[in-house]
Amino acid sequence: MKFTFILSLLFLSKPLWAQNNLYPVLFKGKWGYINDTGKVVVPYTYSLARPYKGNYATVRIGRELMGSEKAYSFIDYSGKLISLAQYEDMGSFNGGYCPVKLNGKWGFINEDNILVIKPVFLLANGFSDSLALVKDEKGYGFIKTSGEYISTERYSDAKDFKNRLAPVCKENKWGYIDVSGKMVINSNYSNALSFSDTLAPVRINAYWTYINKSGIPIASPIYDFAHKFNDGLAAVKLKGKWGFIDLRGMEKIKYQFDQVGDFNQMVCPVKEGKLWGYIDTSGVKIIPCEYDYAESFNFNLAKVMKGGKILYINRANQIIWRED
Repeated sequence: MKFTFILSLLFLSKPLWAQNNLYPVLFKGKWGYINDTGKVVVPYTYSLARPYKGNYATVRIGRELMGSEKAYSFIDYSGKLISLAQYEDMGSFNGGYCPVKLNGKWGFINEDNILVIKPVFLLANGFSDSLALVKDEKGYGFIKTSGEYISTERYSDAKDFKNRLAPVCKENKWGYIDVSGKMVINSNYSNALSFSDTLAPVRINAYWTYINKSGIPIASPIYDFAHKFNDGLAAVKLKGKWGFIDLRGMEKIKYQFDQVGDFNQMVCPVKEGKLWGYIDTSGVKIIPCEYDYAESFNFNLAKVMKGGKILYINRANQIIWRED
């Protein structure tokens, strides 16, 4: 019976959705997907469902523990299962490739579910700027879509390429390499994050600032912590409170929040006291702080929690879906 159901998913021909905005939801121990109106368009079938990225979403079939059996596959926006479950774990598709785990090691498949890079890595991230961060027995490095390393250099830690630069760590100091593997911003930092909107957060000793792609800081290191830029704004923590600065390093939204997320689609979750709400890029509160937990908006909905129940809300603060 179960096998018949899976095969029927494989050969679905009629689309189940009206818009490419689908969100994973849990009902009675099974995961499915809703659309912007809260309608269930991919049935509650899976033991795990991750958000869509690109054209596909990763799902787990059955109740197997993570990595214990080959239980992972991926579905398209119609809900069609692209293949029978055959992977121990999966990442998400990016640039046409997805990291997959087989026999305890990571490799990559393409969108035709063909294994194009053999599973030989201890860890693997998705491709970004056509390069993927991987880890082998020697440390972290970066590979091309051919599976070849960009250089023989290995690092004790590293983060994804963004804007053709990647932060890398050797001997507890962080710097940045370009897509050829050349060190272009020297290893002077106690920590470093990926670039976004031409700037990257870096920590110098105990405090954070931002540098441009030439390695020049836009301000003195004064922040307790700093996020990457999104929608032209970055969250920074100063003297125990969070606010937001613009690309010039100027205060845009005053330091007033106890915790924040990141802007996405011009809206950001913020916490005042014990409760979360949302602000726009001018700092105006568009959804009051009434939730116990809140995530950034993804497409038109955001996941929040209230009274121990998970909800999806829209920008008008209307409940679109509620956990039963």
